[in-house]
Amino acid sequence: MNKDLKKEGNSILLCCGRARCPAIKKSEGQKDHYEITDDFGGAVSLTREQLSLIKDALKELDNS
Repeated sequence: MNKDLKKEGNSILLCCGRARCPAIKKSEGQKDHYEITDDFGGAVSLTREQLSLIKDALKELDNS
């Protein structure tokens, strides 16, 4: 596992070296959905397909 990822219960923390880290976990009750919770307690539910597009979206944003 990447050193910036830490498993905590049923979540994976996306650690940045600070006190709070966003986390991702499988959504309960929704097949093929994942929940990302931010440092402030906000959350978004995305499908596996949507999550797989994030890396490409970052590249597009960096190139614009």
